[in-house]
Amino acid sequence: MKKTDRAGIYLSSSASGEHYKTFIPHPLPPKPPLQLDAAHYRLMEKTHIALGRLDGLATLLPDASLILYHFIRKEALLS
Repeated sequence: MKKTDRAGIYLSSSASGEHYKTFIPHPLPPKPPLQLDAAHYRLMEKTHIALGRLDGLATLLPDASLILYHFIRKEALLS
Protein backbone atom coordinates (compact mmCIF):
# COMPACT_ATOMS: atom_id res chain seq x y z
CA MET A 1 0.00 0.00 0.00
CA LYS A 2 1.38 3.40 -0.97
CA LYS A 3 0.26 6.74 0.47
CA THR A 4 1.67 9.87 -1.14
CA ASP A 5 2.55 12.96 0.82
CA ARG A 6 4.08 16.29 -0.12
CA ALA A 7 7.31 15.61 1.77
CA GLY A 8 7.63 11.94 0.79
CA ILE A 9 5.82 8.62 0.73
CA TYR A 10 4.79 6.07 3.34
CA LEU A 11 5.24 2.40 2.52
CA SER A 12 3.40 -0.24 4.52
CA SER A 13 5.35 -3.48 4.88
CA SER A 14 5.60 -6.52 7.09
CA ALA A 15 8.40 -8.75 8.27
CA SER A 16 8.09 -11.84 10.45
CA GLY A 17 4.39 -11.14 10.88
CA GLU A 18 4.97 -7.59 12.18
CA HIS A 19 3.45 -4.71 10.21
CA TYR A 20 5.18 -1.33 10.01
CA LYS A 21 5.22 1.89 7.97
CA THR A 22 8.35 3.43 6.49
CA PHE A 23 8.60 7.09 5.49
CA ILE A 24 10.80 7.79 2.47
CA PRO A 25 11.37 11.52 1.89
CA HIS A 26 11.52 13.02 -1.59
CA PRO A 27 14.96 14.21 -2.74
CA LEU A 28 16.09 17.76 -2.00
CA PRO A 29 15.57 20.56 -2.98
CA PRO A 30 11.79 20.44 -2.48
CA LYS A 31 9.40 21.07 -5.34
CA PRO A 32 7.70 23.51 -5.21
CA PRO A 33 10.38 25.61 -3.50
CA LEU A 34 9.78 26.78 0.07
CA GLN A 35 7.97 30.09 0.43
CA LEU A 36 9.25 31.72 3.62
CA ASP A 37 7.61 34.88 4.92
CA ALA A 38 8.26 37.09 7.96
CA ALA A 39 6.32 34.75 10.28
CA HIS A 40 8.52 31.81 9.29
CA TYR A 41 11.67 33.82 9.94
CA ARG A 42 10.39 34.81 13.40
CA LEU A 43 9.75 31.15 14.22
CA MET A 44 13.23 30.18 13.01
CA GLU A 45 14.73 32.94 15.17
CA LYS A 46 12.88 31.61 18.25
CA THR A 47 14.08 28.11 17.40
CA HIS A 48 17.70 29.25 17.17
CA ILE A 49 17.42 30.99 20.56
CA ALA A 50 15.91 27.86 22.16
CA LEU A 51 18.67 25.67 20.69
CA GLY A 52 21.28 28.09 22.06
CA ARG A 53 19.75 27.83 25.52
CA LEU A 54 19.72 24.05 25.30
CA ASP A 55 23.36 24.04 24.21
CA GLY A 56 24.23 26.28 27.15
CA LEU A 57 22.47 23.97 29.61
CA ALA A 58 24.26 20.95 28.17
CA THR A 59 27.57 22.40 29.37
CA LEU A 60 26.28 22.30 32.97
CA LEU A 61 25.46 18.58 32.90
CA PRO A 62 28.05 16.12 34.18
CA ASP A 63 27.29 13.62 31.40
CA ALA A 64 24.99 14.92 28.66
CA SER A 65 24.95 11.56 26.86
CA LEU A 66 22.84 10.00 29.64
CA ILE A 67 20.15 12.68 29.28
CA LEU A 68 20.26 12.49 25.48
CA TYR A 69 19.98 8.70 25.56
CA HIS A 70 16.79 8.96 27.62
CA PHE A 71 15.13 11.41 25.21
CA ILE A 72 16.27 9.58 22.07
CA ARG A 73 14.90 6.34 23.45
CA LYS A 74 11.61 8.01 24.39
CA GLU A 75 11.29 9.52 20.89
CA ALA A 76 12.04 6.17 19.28
CA LEU A 77 9.31 4.50 21.35
CA LEU A 78 6.75 7.20 20.52
CA SER A 79 7.39 7.30 16.78
